[in-house]
Amino acid sequence: MRPAISIRNLMLAGLCSLGSGGEFSVDLRHTFFSRRESWIALHPTDRPATLRYVFSRMLEEKGPWLDLGFLVEGSLRPAAITATASHVQVSAGGSAAPRAQVYLVGRFDAVIEAWGMDLSLTGVKTGLDLGKAAEGPASRLALSAEGWTLDVQVLQGRAEREGQAWRLRAEKGRLRVVFRMHQGAAATAAAAGLAPDPEADMAAIARDWEGFRAKMPAVPAERTAMAEAAWWNLWSLYAPPDTNFPTPAVLVAKADMNAVWPWDHCFPALALGRTDLDAGLEQFLLPFLNADEHGQLPDETAPDFMYRGVTKPPIHGWALMKLMDWHPFSQAQLERVYPKLAKWTEFWFRRRDSNHNGIPEYAGEHSGWESGWDNASGLGDKKAAYESPDLQAYLVLQMKALARVARELGRPAEAADWDRRAEGHLKLLMARFWNGRHFVVRKAGQEAADPEPTSLLNLMPLVLGEHLDKAVFNTLAKELEARFLTPYGPATEDPQSPHYRSDGYWRGPIWAPTTYLLADGLRRGGRPDLSRLIAKRFCDMVARAGGHYENYDSLSGQGLRCRGFAWTSAVDLLLMHEYLQGPLPPK
Repeated sequence: MRPAISIRNLMLAGLCSLGSGGEFSVDLRHTFFSRRESWIALHPTDRPATLRYVFSRMLEEKGPWLDLGFLVEGSLRPAAITATASHVQVSAGGSAAPRAQVYLVGRFDAVIEAWGMDLSLTGVKTGLDLGKAAEGPASRLALSAEGWTLDVQVLQGRAEREGQAWRLRAEKGRLRVVFRMHQGAAATAAAAGLAPDPEADMAAIARDWEGFRAKMPAVPAERTAMAEAAWWNLWSLYAPPDTNFPTPAVLVAKADMNAVWPWDHCFPALALGRTDLDAGLEQFLLPFLNADEHGQLPDETAPDFMYRGVTKPPIHGWALMKLMDWHPFSQAQLERVYPKLAKWTEFWFRRRDSNHNGIPEYAGEHSGWESGWDNASGLGDKKAAYESPDLQAYLVLQMKALARVARELGRPAEAADWDRRAEGHLKLLMARFWNGRHFVVRKAGQEAADPEPTSLLNLMPLVLGEHLDKAVFNTLAKELEARFLTPYGPATEDPQSPHYRSDGYWRGPIWAPTTYLLADGLRRGGRPDLSRLIAKRFCDMVARAGGHYENYDSLSGQGLRCRGFAWTSAVDLLLMHEYLQGPLPPK
């Protein structure tokens, strides 16, 4: 087990961004570089002085286009790659050494300036043939693939082809280049007249970040650095409105998993909504704007792609009630949310109950994907439909949320009906899934269930908090502490289980959403001490790992999989805000 490392030591080691007392910095070892409402992302590669240029409007496997190599005397040499909110800088030494900077403008543009450096452009995208690029007026290159063109304008310097790459050479020690993505093979008039003003452009980006930064929820002073890193990540993950995004969308990540999934989005919605209800509601409602005629939310949504083969768990009522605890809603806001949430709830009872026993199932083309716990040990057959206790708990909370909204809308009969259904479903959950020691998962239509489950999934009814029978609540809380709680947080599989894998996705690693759902349920159920302990362990783990990863090794705390992850940033910030300062909020 790793020794304890203080937050202060992490800051001194440079693993966290600077707090508000100094210039904000972005640690590109643990995230991607972008900015609010840009489709461009950048990140360092394993090669020296090289940034990968990613067009995030394309799905993750299609987005990487080019490697940008910053050359000193014709070669790639070790260089420091640093970033602030406004730009990335590549430096080969001190203040007088060769250097370059990159910043992003609008949705599709990037500007590169270099002093004493040339730039190499090497294609990494399948089908992007750099050999076909033609030098045109003002040293313009048009690099095309899949209906998109990257228009490269060398405003100062010159372009030369070198085999299957291009070298943009500085003139009189200076290089200035503009990139613009646009649809179609021919450069448009809009792409032709770019006139960057780096000082003004970067100042505008910095102002946008500072305005966003001013709305960051309060956290303990010693945790400001990681809170700013989380808040910046959410700012940078905003994508602009586009084909399937009627409003700006916070993506899951910007250069990988660059789409929206309909339970992931609830956590950025809560983080943003803690201080800005409009921003939170915008993200909360986003998947509902693409719901089908049955109320099903699409699973994955990107500008030119939507997958409806499965959906994701209905945690939206739980999330809505948190927003309602924090803010008064207008009548118009409630009227907008209510029918969407009601239809989404009815979807589960009408379209996911194959044996008509009143118990919705995880099903679709892959039941694990639909559960959000893709490969959990209790969901071994992806083609089977599973009756799962967590799903029933979420639906109980969703119906209670609908009752609350109906009451505020002045519809007492509807509120009473939702309350009746919620209480009835809670009784069904206890009768069908509680075996006296555990909640169990079973295939639809079958009675057999594992009497000794090893997945944290079976403990997720803790999210019911005060609505769960007290003795059952206490039994689950004790099991969580004894079997699943590691020095870093709740493992998704019992570490003693034969199914446990350190990097086994939902068979071991710690995930942000389950951590926050459990912490919230434990607080409301009367265990604020355990909520605070879980919050502290999770936030300390994220700081120790250096960034907001998709998940974490539950026994070492090491960050795993995709970096710069939206819901991890959101949960880290929410836990710091809600549990690690001052008294706990009321139940």
